[in-house]
Amino acid sequence: MPTCTVGLVLRPGESCRHPSTGAPLTINDDGSASYLLVRSSSRIGLGSGADSLIAVRQEDGSWLVEQVGEDSLNRAPQPVGEIGEQTLTLGSEPATRDLAPSFSDPDGDALTYRAASSDTAVVQASVSGSVLTLTQVAVGTATVTNTATDPGGLSTTQIFGVTVEAAFVESGICRNSVATPSGSSEELVRDCGILVEARATLRGTGFRHFSTNTLNWSKDRPIRAWYGVEATPDGVIEIDVWNANLHGTIPRTLGNLTNLEVLTLKFNSLTGRIPHSLGNLANLRVLNLRDNDLTGRIPDSLGNLRNLEELKLFDNDLTGRIPDSLGNLRNLLEMYLWDNDLSGVIPDSLGNLRNLVELALGQNNLTGRIPHSLGNLTNLQHLGLYLNGLSGAIPDSLRNLRNLQELRLYNNNLTGSIPRWLGNLANLRELNLSRNGLTGAIPVELAQLTSLRLLYLQSNQLTGSIPAELGNLTSIFHLWLNSNQLSGCVPTVLAEFLGNVQRQRNDVRLELCSASSGESVAMSAGAGIRLGLYARPPGPTIGRQPLAGSSS
Repeated sequence: MPTCTVGLVLRPGESCRHPSTGAPLTINDDGSASYLLVRSSSRIGLGSGADSLIAVRQEDGSWLVEQVGEDSLNRAPQPVGEIGEQTLTLGSEPATRDLAPSFSDPDGDALTYRAASSDTAVVQASVSGSVLTLTQVAVGTATVTNTATDPGGLSTTQIFGVTVEAAFVESGICRNSVATPSGSSEELVRDCGILVEARATLRGTGFRHFSTNTLNWSKDRPIRAWYGVEATPDGVIEIDVWNANLHGTIPRTLGNLTNLEVLTLKFNSLTGRIPHSLGNLANLRVLNLRDNDLTGRIPDSLGNLRNLEELKLFDNDLTGRIPDSLGNLRNLLEMYLWDNDLSGVIPDSLGNLRNLVELALGQNNLTGRIPHSLGNLTNLQHLGLYLNGLSGAIPDSLRNLRNLQELRLYNNNLTGSIPRWLGNLANLRELNLSRNGLTGAIPVELAQLTSLRLLYLQSNQLTGSIPAELGNLTSIFHLWLNSNQLSGCVPTVLAEFLGNVQRQRNDVRLELCSASSGESVAMSAGAGIRLGLYARPPGPTIGRQPLAGSSS
């Protein structure tokens, strides 16, 4: 039997002997490990000093010896979260950031840091201790690579992009003009100039509904007559230009409209990134950039918009993680980020948004577990996390969402059983848990959801019989249970109530529980028994592709 040494890998059926105690560490045939009368399926950690031993099970089923006596395995540092892209202004003070919160070491080792810029002609990077300093040199873009190293020489990196922009200079183009005649406030003159110059960047080609018009922002026209612009004597407070064939990029100078409360540029063909400068709009209540062709990451700076009530960025091509900073938007009522290419985990910080009514993160590439913190959102009515790669069980904390009307978790990798407490969410009108890996029986408690109109549980691994109590769901239009492993018979009350049972191609049949021979309900085998039930007449569904209210 070999001696246990740091770094030794053991597989089922193999053993090693502690060099000090002589006790064997044995990997059992079932994949568990035994040492000193302790048996574990994940980690062995016993003894102290010269007698200590630590072994941890790996993803492939093997076990790695991490510590024997005073000798332990050095593990590499790990990145924490993601450092968001930075936008700097040429001529401003250098920017600083503490790198320590962005890295951790599993052994508790002290880390050293360094940074390098991909283009020192645009931005220079230096580190003192753990503090990164970025110094602007010229307008342009670069990437900064940040490295954390432990005393053993192991390291990891985080890379982020930096954009250096020219400082805003008021053009004065509108001073004493028709748009802002003599006596207009300095703020209104400034805002007029910003929008006159923005008109060229937006490249409007005419409105889809009014093809003879063009974007009429001109110093030779009164600002009160500008399309989609609302202004007060103190400045522009609203821009609402939608479905207007706008092309080009969103001008970063819009971030200087300090009185702006509403920015809506939806249903256009805008490209490029969301400007970091929009995070300067401290009075903004509505940011609606939906249905464009925007790319890049969601700027961290949007977390500065403390008065924001609506954030609608869906139907774009945004990438990267959802910024943790969005958890600062304590006044937010609606967050729509669905139908992008966002990745990573759902930030725990979203649980801070206690006023949130609608949260739509579906149709992205999100992974990891559903955060327990979402259970803090007790005002939530619509939760859509569908069409992602989320895993794990449905968290028990969601039982607190007593105002929830729609819960859409379909097309993920969720496992575990369907929680019984879902039956206590009395306001639910739609429950869609289909196309996951859920197991166990259909909870009879779902029959308490008397307002439920849509119930989708198909394409899971559910077992057991169909509860007859589901016949209490008198408001239901659609009930889908197909592609599971259900057994038994179909409760007569369901067939009688729903009336129209769709016949599918089938190999086996589930009889009605009290049916005579030949009176059977549509189903088929394959991966499992399938059953599709519709109410008759089917009536309208509330299964919108976006969540409720997202058409605005």
